[in-house]
Amino acid sequence: MHRSVKIPSKKRISQSFGMKASRYDQYAEVQRRYQEVLREQIFKEKPQGLWGDLGCGTGRLLSDLRQSFTSTTFAGIDIAFQSLILQQKNNCSIKLINADIERLPFKNSSFDGIITTSVLQWVYNLDSFFSDLGRILKRNGMFFFSIFTTGSFQELSKARKSAGMSDPISLPDPEQISKLLEKYSFKEFSLTTDKEIVYFPSARELLRSLSAIGSTAIAEKSMTRNQLHTFCKVLESTCATGRGVPLTYQSVIGRAKLEADS
Repeated sequence: MHRSVKIPSKKRISQSFGMKASRYDQYAEVQRRYQEVLREQIFKEKPQGLWGDLGCGTGRLLSDLRQSFTSTTFAGIDIAFQSLILQQKNNCSIKLINADIERLPFKNSSFDGIITTSVLQWVYNLDSFFSDLGRILKRNGMFFFSIFTTGSFQELSKARKSAGMSDPISLPDPEQISKLLEKYSFKEFSLTTDKEIVYFPSARELLRSLSAIGSTAIAEKSMTRNQLHTFCKVLESTCATGRGVPLTYQSVIGRAKLEADS
């Protein structure tokens, strides 16, 4: 499944997240919660062998897992080199690999488990990603993930449309994720949909929070100061409530097992 909207270049994504790595955990409220949900599920699985976290970022989840499963080998894979440097200071026992998750440099059947949280929205071709995921996982290997789906960031999309700007966000729906798992021989999978709304005191605070976690990387040119001022006014006039300016996150949180050879 190709995206109908242009995804930012890999260089731009890497730079954006790398520059904000030191502040990511401070601002990534929703992403942290999804990590906690997956952490509990993975703990029940009692991971063994080799597990990889694709788009590991600052490595918070890997650090927790490594402390509890000392005989398991964990690898953190991320396109943002600065994130890995930051992680290396705290997680010297975790293998760190600077790589693009759409061009995974691993042999077939390398991993016993794969984790990815709040990353797949940056993947241009999800069909190709799931195909490669099935390649690097061992049979009966586990896949734990969260992904933002349609309906996320709807306030930003509405404001951009009202301001006469294009919408740079293109997200899959839960049914597409289910179909891709089936297509690439994942079984026993369970998917949970989740909706979170975070409120900010102003449009600028909303955008500042997104910027702090690198999520303002887009394929087109950044807004000028005047465009930013206009956009904030439109965002507040079209979306603000008594609780503040909302930002909606809709996600699928899931676990799946790769089918064994018959």
